Amino acid sequence: MGVVRVLLALAVVFQHAYGTAFYGGLMAVQLFFIISGFVISFILIELRSYTTVWAFYKNRILRLFPIYYVVALGSLVLFLGAPLLTGEPTPFIEVYQSVDAAGWIMLVVSNIVLFGQDVIMFTAVHDGVFHLHHDFLDSDILTWRGLLVPPAWSLSVELTFYLIAPFILTRPKLLIALFSLSIAVRLYLMNAGLMHIDPWNYRFFPSELALFILGAWAHQYGMPLARRLGLLTHKRSQIVTWAFIGLVLIFVTLDRDFPRLLMIVLFTLALPFMFHFQKHNRWDRWIGELSYPIYIVHWPIMVMVNVGWDRFASTTMYEGIAETLFISALCILAALILKKCVADPIEATRDKLRRPAKHAHA
Repeated sequence: MGVVRVLLALAVVFQHAYGTAFYGGLMAVQLFFIISGFVISFILIELRSYTTVWAFYKNRILRLFPIYYVVALGSLVLFLGAPLLTGEPTPFIEVYQSVDAAGWIMLVVSNIVLFGQDVIMFTAVHDGVFHLHHDFLDSDILTWRGLLVPPAWSLSVELTFYLIAPFILTRPKLLIALFSLSIAVRLYLMNAGLMHIDPWNYRFFPSELALFILGAWAHQYGMPLARRLGLLTHKRSQIVTWAFIGLVLIFVTLDRDFPRLLMIVLFTLALPFMFHFQKHNRWDRWIGELSYPIYIVHWPIMVMVNVGWDRFASTTMYEGIAETLFISALCILAALILKKCVADPIEATRDKLRRPAKHAHA
């Protein structure tokens, strides 16, 4: 599922870079949540890769934080340096000029520890007062622009799942209870008319927890069942994987009314096959390692290109598919550099945290 993961990351890039012509970003993030549930269940339940919970936490930290910090530092330099070219403060600077002390503390801390960046999406500023709010658009200034890497809000959601995963994934009854509660929250939000409004539609952890659990069940029940029925063959895994590669390429251009629930169900059912394909294809695993760097680096690259384009081409950046493809190419190039210079050197340290003879590069 390495190629699928990269395509999902690029779906987010396309939606942010090109705009309303592409709708796959939201669904892509939710499918990433399902993948995380599957992978974490696999390494904790099947491989039992870690002798302690703290070893698991340290491995996750090493997986996410080094690349994030490199990108965040680059973003800080970009946001502070861009006014030298434009003559105007960036939205990042304007946020810190507009919020009170509580807003400063929340933004600075969440930028450093990642936790809380999802909460920023539920805040607003009115008359200089930073506070929780149900609609971040109803604000004197968009507080999320005070984040160094705005798409990292999803990492905050994932980290919350990582915190509780070792304590819930081995308890089937608790998983059922939490899944039911998460669905109940989602139904309540739908009844309140919030489920189709950003940020409630995919940024609220209590309602998104059901997606992580679906992924865990795909590993704990879907994969064993496919094995027992003799369905998990290399040929079938190839067919399912390539079918989903095609589907992902298609759904980014579909209308907002595309049945997300159907996509989620099909993706959950297909996960064991895509995972089997990745396990037996080294090139697919290698490509999959680029998905996180592509996702995390695309925002500062968009800002950088936009500033440069406005400065030297006297036009706005996001006017056509050619510019979006240019941004995507830069994202892939940056991801390759991040993998080579940051992720690969740290992999040796991550291996030491795993049990001997276990090789779960996830």
